[in-house]
Amino acid sequence: MDTEKELQLFNIRAKFLKNFDTFGDMVTTGLTQDPFVKASIGKSSNRSETIKKGGKEPQWKNPITLSYFGESEVKLECFDEDVT
Repeated sequence: MDTEKELQLFNIRAKFLKNFDTFGDMVTTGLTQDPFVKASIGKSSNRSETIKKGGKEPQWKNPITLSYFGESEVKLECFDEDVT
């Protein structure tokens, strides 16, 4: 049986995020988006902080920490805080 390990993800960046906000003149620039990242591996998941008005190419400076038991695939998803 695999033992529990800790995985830390650093310097997560997104590029060319799709615009999900639909209000105001800022929509075309993507500046109204409030993105966050959800990371998961096996049954463990965690999320980043939300970057208010993060735009289409946000970067998260704080690490996301996950516990895992030998799984080899990490899933990253990006969401807009006020759309989810």
